Amino acid sequence: MNGYLVCAAALTVLLGVAHSVLGEVLIFSRLRANEAVRNEATRPFSRRQLAVIWSTWHLLSVLALGIAALLLRLSLNGAAVGGAPTMTGILSLTFLASALLWLIGVKGRHPAWVVFLAIAALIWLAPEV
Repeated sequence: MNGYLVCAAALTVLLGVAHSVLGEVLIFSRLRANEAVRNEATRPFSRRQLAVIWSTWHLLSVLALGIAALLLRLSLNGAAVGGAPTMTGILSLTFLASALLWLIGVKGRHPAWVVFLAIAALIWLAPEV
């Protein structure tokens, strides 16, 4: 096991989780509490724009977790680990999680979720290299 990659994976997980938690606490909860979405006269964003910003914010965290999983998998010395998730499996699940985040976050009104889902499917269907 490569300790450097395990540490890098752990830091990447911490980064992704901290990014989402701090974003919710310091940015999005305040936007909601100040009724930035509800007050037509003073709101800086429409509901759709805020949903896109929220989804984009958390997408970074989802992708960080996927990268952390890849780093952890690499730390285990590749093919020497039987039954471990494959690189393509991890990438496919990462893009599937991204698709679900966008689908829920923007209630299907932004086409990015379709693209993430297509990427997830293509990676899943790809033969192992």
